[in-house]
Amino acid sequence: MKLLTKALLVFAALLLLLTFFVPLWQISLEAPQYPEGLGLYIHLHTITGQEPNHLKLINGLNHYIGMQAIVPESIPELRILPYVVGFLVLFGLVTALANRKKLIIVWLALLTLVATAGMIDFYLWEYDYGHDLDLENASIKIPGMSYQPPLIGSKKLLNFTAHSYPATGGWLAVATFAFAFAALLNERRKNQSGTTAHAAKISTAALLLMSAVLAAGCTPSAEPIAYGKDGCAHCKMTIVDARFAAELVMKTGKVYKYDAIECLAAASAQAAVPNEKVHALLVADFVHPETFLDAGTATFLRSENIRSPMSMNVCAFATQQDADTMIQQAGGEILNWRQVVELANAGWQTGRQKTNHHMNHMQPKP
Repeated sequence: MKLLTKALLVFAALLLLLTFFVPLWQISLEAPQYPEGLGLYIHLHTITGQEPNHLKLINGLNHYIGMQAIVPESIPELRILPYVVGFLVLFGLVTALANRKKLIIVWLALLTLVATAGMIDFYLWEYDYGHDLDLENASIKIPGMSYQPPLIGSKKLLNFTAHSYPATGGWLAVATFAFAFAALLNERRKNQSGTTAHAAKISTAALLLMSAVLAAGCTPSAEPIAYGKDGCAHCKMTIVDARFAAELVMKTGKVYKYDAIECLAAASAQAAVPNEKVHALLVADFVHPETFLDAGTATFLRSENIRSPMSMNVCAFATQQDADTMIQQAGGEILNWRQVVELANAGWQTGRQKTNHHMNHMQPKP
């Protein structure tokens, strides 16, 4: 067995070993009454909340609709899985030390079998929790309604939206398979001339590919907005104009969508999501609405001749040149993100003061 093949196998096995220390899967829930969201992390040996109290809160919500409580200690798979993965790690290391190509094929087959069985078991677990309901003791009863989260992707469940995706450990498992497969390709290379260079190309390509996959899977990113359907997380209006849309992306991957830049700015000023949990603040490019820009580096224009959904009349541009071109057409003033936030916060404070003043005048006089 070639030296590079062994190195790839050892690296693949060590990647799988890292899954003992990070969550494999994540399920997130978002709803108006939980602006920061709720979520679960599924590890090899346990299930935890994305925040310390999330598992307890989710179990409380599940009780209202008759779902079983999620008790990690009662799930047998969580007791078995660490041993299964531990065996796969050892098998990979033994394969690297042995001089038999067939063991690589066996290891790849075992990885595929365990991954497939795990996904099937996960689906059945979700199905059981979502369908086997204690309706006699449920506070909320909707005939024919089930509450099974999606296996992968997003799904609407009453007023909650559930998201289910691989966490860091899941992507490490994918990387394990990719590097093991690269080792097999390297070993199957028959021609000796140029073998080292070819093997280097294979391993480099595999590394670059998996780096891209891991970055895409582990890095939170923007989500497409369903215009005319999705509602603004701040003002609750339906998002209809792509030129003014905005998003707040949390480090957990949860995304808040806004119908106007000023709504995102107001939410940021009010710390609707704590700053330490924010991954990115994104605003639509007025010239290219399908493109989101980082709010911190975008150039903003405020013009009374450009009407935004919430009437602060702010739009964003990728470059100063684009903004200057629009000024020549519509007039206005250039702002940076800090100024937009201050402007939105001042407008929100003024609006609240007006509301309080109006409510005070409505109180009956003694």
